Order: sequence, then C-alpha cells, then structure tokens
Amino acid sequence: MPSSALVTMPDLLGQLGREVSSLADEIEGLQDTLSEMLVNLPVSPELVRRAQALDHVWQHMKQVELVLARAAQAAPIGLALGSDDLLKNVSLAGLAVRLAGKAAAPSDSGEFEMF
Repeated sequence: MPSSALVTMPDLLGQLGREVSSLADEIEGLQDTLSEMLVNLPVSPELVRRAQALDHVWQHMKQVELVLARAAQAAPIGLALGSDDLLKNVSLAGLAVRLAGKAAAPSDSGEFEMF
C-alpha cells in the first residue's frame, strides 16, 4: 500500500487560515448585501438579531484566521501528517486538494452548486 502524501503542519495551518479568511470575506459580503436590502424595510427585532449574528461570526472568523496564521509561523516544519487519513472524510474536493497542499485545477464544468 503506497504511503500517504505528507502535508507539513505549517502548510496545513497556513491553508486553514486562508480558508477561514476566504469564508470571512464571503460573510462580510453577505453582511453588505443584507444591509442594502434591509435599509428601507421595516425589520423585526428578531431579524436584526439574526443579521447581527453574521457580524459575530465574521469577527470570530477573523480572530481564528489570526491564530492560525501565528500557529503556522510557530509550527515545526518537521511535523507532517499523512494527507490521505487527515482528509479522507472531507467531501469538498477543492478544499481537500488545497488542504493537502496541492494546486487546485480551475473548475470548468459549468456546474453551479447550491446548498
């Protein structure tokens, strides 16, 4: 059985930080869009609370990004994990490829993924 490719801890932590940063950017965009949509509409206190939750999530993600970046800088380069076992249950192929430290091929399938 061939051994799993190795991903170093600094690379893994760095990529996790970039993934969190990208998601935080998406949430920030959602906040802007939601604010524009709600500016002239009557809103319930519950809707305001839920909209504020986006900001809460964004703030936490930015802090996690910071911690991951610092951990990536401090992690020993000699510490590496087998990517096959580490990523075996990650169902998002592009994410798994990036976390394994490989360059993801651009998607040209034309498919649009909805939740």
